[in-house]
Amino acid sequence: MDQSHLAVRFAETARTHAGRPATRIKSGEGWRVQGYRELQAEVNGLAAHLVEQGIEAGDRVLLLSNNRPEWSIADFALLSIRAVPVPVYPTSTPEQVRHIAGNSGSVFGFVENDTLLERITPVWDELPALRGLWVFEPTASGDERVRSVGDVLAEQPSEDAVASVQQRLAEASGDDLASIIYTSGTTGEPRGAALTHRGFTYELDALDAFFDMTYEDSSLAFLPLSHALERAWTYKVLTMGCLNTYVADARTVAEALVEAKPTTFVSVPRLYEKVFLTVHERVAASPAKK
Repeated sequence: MDQSHLAVRFAETARTHAGRPATRIKSGEGWRVQGYRELQAEVNGLAAHLVEQGIEAGDRVLLLSNNRPEWSIADFALLSIRAVPVPVYPTSTPEQVRHIAGNSGSVFGFVENDTLLERITPVWDELPALRGLWVFEPTASGDERVRSVGDVLAEQPSEDAVASVQQRLAEASGDDLASIIYTSGTTGEPRGAALTHRGFTYELDALDAFFDMTYEDSSLAFLPLSHALERAWTYKVLTMGCLNTYVADARTVAEALVEAKPTTFVSVPRLYEKVFLTVHERVAASPAKK
């Protein structure tokens, strides 16, 4: 299999580190943790159900959600059948969602919950190619085109669908389209950048020259996964066998850093600037502390 394909790399990592923790997210006072064996099983199961849903290689599929493990499960499931995830910022308006879905030609979609579902339903009639949506959380939609991912995964996929997933993965190439990532649209209509698997995996390999990471490291995913930076870094983490902790609200990152105790994470300059300014503001009144 082509190691320059992200889903191929992830499958190999999941086999090698099957007993290690892969994802976790805060749940009440504790953590909801999933190991690589369980993560890969959900990826494969969801991929088979997507095949049964008629998703073909090359089909564009929306991903509209805040950071959570299900984001990565859906992402890798789509990549495993050579479909093309199209991430959408959770802050997008219905009009921005309509533009991205229509411009990309998306035929299907994943949505986090009923709240974000409302970013699509007002414009769905303007998107004739969009056949259905699966929601990560239980949904009260009532629309027959909408299902919860939990209900989907509770069903057993057909043997033919399972075999089709493996066949598509065997045919995967680093030159396959891995994603279309749209700009935020702050300076006009969002524009999509088409990114290949080989482009991502080249980036992952290049990081090895700068960072000495091992499977014993852990990371914190708090920048939006709909952005290329956190997305690529999460690929690095989950193809290394590391633990990835998902932060749904970036405003809680300071608390999350203390609780999760990651050994590594990726961020943008603005975060470090805010930390710098906050520290200087706190010591400004004391010459000794300054």
